[in-house]
Amino acid sequence: MTTVVRFRIAGGEYAVPVEQAREVRPAAELVPLATSREGVAGLLPWSGGALSVASVLGAGGLHVLVLDSAAGPFGLLADEVTGVASLDRDGGGGAPSGQELALVSGTVRTPDGHLVQLVDVAALGGWLRR
Repeated sequence: MTTVVRFRIAGGEYAVPVEQAREVRPAAELVPLATSREGVAGLLPWSGGALSVASVLGAGGLHVLVLDSAAGPFGLLADEVTGVASLDRDGGGGAPSGQELALVSGTVRTPDGHLVQLVDVAALGGWLRR
């Protein structure tokens, strides 16, 4: 079992390890980033500075999930953060083929049958910082 924070983006269900999730903030706090590239939603005011916020998994969203990677914190736009859950990695799949960006490290089926994609926080943070 692994404990994760579950969330939805553009109709898909995703999760990140709970130890890599810092907090949830309202997307209304986002500030546009001049000349942002595709997949970057903007900036989130943070501790006297700003965090870049990714929207690469889907545009729109009411919330920013603040995540922690080895390279530092960043935000991820989400439609809804559904809560903390324990998921059984046994019976799940590895990284799915066909990804343009390798941001999903595996998949898990929940007891109610939903397919949850496990986001690789380090890979997402690396993509955002390149």
